[in-house]
Amino acid sequence: MSTQWTHDSFIALPQVHTQQKLQLQLSAASFLNLCSLLPPGDLIKLQSAARPSASAYLNAPPGLHGCSMSNREFELSLKIRLNAPLTANMPTTCSCGAHIDPQGDHLFKCKRGNEWDTRHTSLTQCMASIIRSAQLPVSAEINLAEIAPPSPGFLPPQGRMDLVVTDSDFHTILADVTITHPCPSENQAITQPMLNQGYFSAHRERTKRTKYGLSATTIAATFVPRVLETYGSIGPAFIQFFKKLSYHLFRNSDNSDPTTEQSLRSKVTSLWKNRISCTLKRANAILLISKISRIQQFSQRNRPTAALDFSTSSSWAVIT
Repeated sequence: MSTQWTHDSFIALPQVHTQQKLQLQLSAASFLNLCSLLPPGDLIKLQSAARPSASAYLNAPPGLHGCSMSNREFELSLKIRLNAPLTANMPTTCSCGAHIDPQGDHLFKCKRGNEWDTRHTSLTQCMASIIRSAQLPVSAEINLAEIAPPSPGFLPPQGRMDLVVTDSDFHTILADVTITHPCPSENQAITQPMLNQGYFSAHRERTKRTKYGLSATTIAATFVPRVLETYGSIGPAFIQFFKKLSYHLFRNSDNSDPTTEQSLRSKVTSLWKNRISCTLKRANAILLISKISRIQQFSQRNRPTAALDFSTSSSWAVIT
């Protein structure tokens, strides 16, 4: 950024909140400069962490239900966001045999163990609680074939759905909750689209629609993929669902002031995002703590036992 550009931009700004506006321009320029210096893998992470919803847990009001974290969980959540090494005694080899990087990217991708299921359950329960707070009935882990009879000419759909919501107009909404880690696998080539913000959540949304879209059509329901990225970014379909949920919450409100209602909807939506974000960050930390502990225990159990060397006539030497 040149001195002349900064001076001209400053002079052109309206003399209202000038310092704030100048700071926003400086921050944007610094962000673009940082993006130009990073390797592609780190740039993908930064793009994900820079999205507005990714920092929602940092803005959660104190005491908000479902937003508490232990010191260790909060520490790990910050290290994940900063792409910093997670711990000094990080194991180097996973129980699956793969190399573990200091930032834990492999741990977020490895399906060995039940940590993925535990994190998924936490997010699903949180989402169900939010939907109930909007005064909508919701059921969890329902077989698709049990929801409704298939339309004529269709076979009963297979599989299970994370959440099934029925709105006040008796319309069925199917929701699949999933978390994707915005980091290509070791052998996966990084393509240009991956460098765009929201690529991984949008890609997972398309995958889920391909998988469940026809099943939803079969039973005359609407499918909504609710995708989160590890760093907290929320997929576009998830954001739209929050907006519709807030509209439903206030649809029978006696408030006649559109501006006030819009403000209330925005506030409630922000609080929901705070809860989702905190739940995700806490679940990420618990996943890492559990995986690291399990891998360390696995390494200790499989460590070679001491052997005895009888090759000398002196006292026995222990070889480890």
